[in-house]
Amino acid sequence: MRDYGQQDMTEGWQQIRLAEAMSLNIDQIPVDPATAYSLAGVYSFGRGLFTRGSLIGSATSYRYLHLLHRDQFVMSKLKAWEGAVAIVTESFDGAVLSPEFPTYDVNTKVVLPAFLSLVTTIPRFWDALAAQSRGIGGRKVRVHQLALLEVQIMLPPLDAQRRIVDLIGAVYDAIDAASKFGHQVSVLVRALRETGLAAGKVTSLGDLIWSIDAGKSPSAEHRMPKSAESAVLKVSAVRPGWFDAREVKTLSSTEMFPEAASLRDGDLLITRANTRELVGSVCRVVSAPARYFLCDKTLRLNPREELVSADYLLEALQSEDARRQIENAATGTSGSMKNISQDSIRALRVPVLDRPEQDAWATTVRGARELERSAAALISELQLLRSTLLSDLLSGQHEIPNTYDALLSA
Repeated sequence: MRDYGQQDMTEGWQQIRLAEAMSLNIDQIPVDPATAYSLAGVYSFGRGLFTRGSLIGSATSYRYLHLLHRDQFVMSKLKAWEGAVAIVTESFDGAVLSPEFPTYDVNTKVVLPAFLSLVTTIPRFWDALAAQSRGIGGRKVRVHQLALLEVQIMLPPLDAQRRIVDLIGAVYDAIDAASKFGHQVSVLVRALRETGLAAGKVTSLGDLIWSIDAGKSPSAEHRMPKSAESAVLKVSAVRPGWFDAREVKTLSSTEMFPEAASLRDGDLLITRANTRELVGSVCRVVSAPARYFLCDKTLRLNPREELVSADYLLEALQSEDARRQIENAATGTSGSMKNISQDSIRALRVPVLDRPEQDAWATTVRGARELERSAAALISELQLLRSTLLSDLLSGQHEIPNTYDALLSA
């Protein structure tokens, strides 16, 4: 018998074996060689079920398959130790899995399937499953279908379960809404950028800049600098479209850095080395921290302001065509790290609007992009809230008061 954390619980909660909340019930169907089955799979780490496509009976050596029914609990015997368990949702009702996936009927008089689904998403539950695994290495590591029933969980009364499910569901809904909004804004950003640039006259980037400045990469400590200390940028300080001042290393000396390597307000930076997707990323430094320096993989572009603004180049170099040029020009045998030379950067072809039009266009695109970034930040905050709420509410130490029901009815 295994629990996943003994601790003081709120009134009405109890620690039970899963055998008290569900029972093994496998709907085993014989494989018909002429039948096409909807094959499912179970993600690890409590991420639910996924579709694996259609399976023709003649294409499998299994004589039997397991038929899924809505609200059942299903487990991968091979991967249960890393949280490959799920509740069957309506969209997977009637799908099949191999005999390596036992199924269980949930006793809804004891536990709500939706509450049990939340339990499958927390690391403490995965640890309890891992403790039930048997075997050494690879496919030999598995959880027996009856061993699962010995795992213990902390269970509140049904009313409290409903409140927890409802509250966490509201957070999920907010994450979903924010994700949809973020996607819509991303589409808007791309549309604004691509349609605006279509009217520009194509010019080599080298004709639009005075120079390119580079820094150095001396040995440094992997920590943020303290007051009066100096720092050198990591390549990760240049995010696509924005600058992350936290991505630095602390320097013991700045003697090797030329003055041109100092970070300045308004700098337009581009990375010369990174993965294929990130090499050539650009950003602007709105307010440069004191005593920060460029590294050898972060370059500063110095625009000819009478021809092009830094804000305009920031947006133009994030266009789909610019990204294609950068990725095609990137060299290197490593699959994880590519490089683009200063000559290749100068050779990039950039559509340029008339100078009076650039500022208004760049301001519009930047505003949409900032909204896109705000949506991404909101999603991250909501995901953290969901994780924190789950941990707190499923611990048995916190509960949602009865007044929550009155609030909902109102």
